[in-house]
Amino acid sequence: MQENREELNRSIRELRMEMTQALNQSMQQVQDVLHKNMMTTGELQRQKFDTMARQQEMLLKSTEKRLDDMRLMVEEKLQKTLNERIGQSFEIVRSQLENVQKGLGEMKSLAQDVGGLKKVLSNVKMRGTFGEVQLGALLEQMMSPEQYDANVKTKKSGTEFVEFAIKLPGKDDANSTVYLPIDAKFPKDVYEQYYDAFEAGDTVLIESSGKQLENTIKKMAKDIHDKYVDPPYTTDFAILFLPFESIYAEVIRRTALVRCCKRNTKS
Repeated sequence: MQENREELNRSIRELRMEMTQALNQSMQQVQDVLHKNMMTTGELQRQKFDTMARQQEMLLKSTEKRLDDMRLMVEEKLQKTLNERIGQSFEIVRSQLENVQKGLGEMKSLAQDVGGLKKVLSNVKMRGTFGEVQLGALLEQMMSPEQYDANVKTKKSGTEFVEFAIKLPGKDDANSTVYLPIDAKFPKDVYEQYYDAFEAGDTVLIESSGKQLENTIKKMAKDIHDKYVDPPYTTDFAILFLPFESIYAEVIRRTALVRCCKRNTKS
């Protein structure tokens, strides 16, 4: 029994040693496998990281190239647009300068024309001719040639010829004509005195020159009536034509004069 126990103990020790060795070998193998797997995994991760780094670098370079291409394209378009805008601006400036130069020429010509007009209007006879031309142009625009006559002796017993007369149908005979006399008047000197007094603010002079203007207009209206009105060959009234708006506006403002003179206009 003693020998059996010793043999059993020896067998147990040997088995324990074998198991310990086997376990150690297994643990070593597991450690080797784990180490190998870790090395392999690390290498794979490193390779993946290298691949990702290369891809990121390539993507960055591609993005930079695209950005450069877009920048160049934008700069080219901006430069082209800028050149076109500058060209258009220069063309506009050139055109405006030409217009200004043309306008200066027209202003110079107009100044000469105004000077000539003032010289013309300083002559009483020329003022009358100027008013007659304006009246003729107005009638030509408003009426046909058959509706009015020029230089008409409307008063049977008179010797005066009115500048223009509108032809109206008579009452008795269908072929008879009744004339409406129209005469142009231009009280330039009297109106200029009134205007200068108004600009100076001299109330006394405004009152006196205004009265003088009214008297002049009334005298002109009476002169037209006495020379050209002769019913039933004419109407029982005539028209006094004022060729300038400012004088006409002043006459209309003075209601007492409206009965005496009325300007024939388009409106």
